[in-house]
Amino acid sequence: MRRSYQACLTAASLLVSACAVHPPPRHPGYSITIKAASNYYADYLLHVTREADRIQLRFGQFDSLRTTILAADPAIQALQAVIKAGNLHTLPAAERDTLHRRAMAAEECNTVYTWDRLPVTIPPTHRFAQLLDSVYASSVEQLERHAENRKGIILDGIHFSIVLQGTDRRVKKVQVHSPRPDSHPLVYRLIHESLQLYREQRPDDIRLDVRHTWGY
Repeated sequence: MRRSYQACLTAASLLVSACAVHPPPRHPGYSITIKAASNYYADYLLHVTREADRIQLRFGQFDSLRTTILAADPAIQALQAVIKAGNLHTLPAAERDTLHRRAMAAEECNTVYTWDRLPVTIPPTHRFAQLLDSVYASSVEQLERHAENRKGIILDGIHFSIVLQGTDRRVKKVQVHSPRPDSHPLVYRLIHESLQLYREQRPDDIRLDVRHTWGY
């Protein structure tokens, strides 16, 4: 009996030592950027950073365009030259897409936003933290849900571009048009609950009114 008791003590001691030497791994962390656009530029941006014990939200609202700098940008001039010559729709699709992407990147670089930052400390079991983890773990196909929404095409509304990036630098890019609870449940919850968390902390910020966030 004494030998068995000593063996248990030894095992317990080894377990404690192992835990001390090898602490539980920290949450790897990631960021999610949400761009809401009714035009080429974003009406507003949400940037969410997820860490082990903290979530930081940044809300940016469109302020202005640096039009003079933008007009002189080579990407904008190249697209305008093709449009003026009437050749845009005769270009190969890949070349046309490249022109548009470069022009949109130039516009984004010359767009001014007003920013607000909101650090939130919440436990990993919190509903919002679990929502972020679910979104980050999902594939692009699971978030965009093209197959499930074939018959539900919406021509107007607002377009969301979502970029998910981990500490390993891997990036996922998601494009969703006017998400609803039934069409894109995870994406809708991500946008709506991020804004709601902000509203709870900034109840008097008129920029966060649903009239200015397209109902989200």
